[in-house]
Amino acid sequence: MSDSARLELLAAQIHPSGSVELGGEPQLLFIEKRQKVGDKIAVLLAGVEYEVEIVSIDKTRFRIRYNTVETTRPIK
Repeated sequence: MSDSARLELLAAQIHPSGSVELGGEPQLLFIEKRQKVGDKIAVLLAGVEYEVEIVSIDKTRFRIRYNTVETTRPIK
């Protein structure tokens, strides 16, 4: 499986509840925590844990990276 295909499967499992800016720094909101640009998120896919990095966050979308591949997802 290519990195881009794997990233799309990983990204589909990341569901932030919103975003907020604290101290001038954008953050993604999840039920139990906040994540900021540069943070890594662990995602389980087919029994294997992968890490994706948050590259950017704005009010309606966020961008993540796996290895050298990036994708943008909406914040729902």
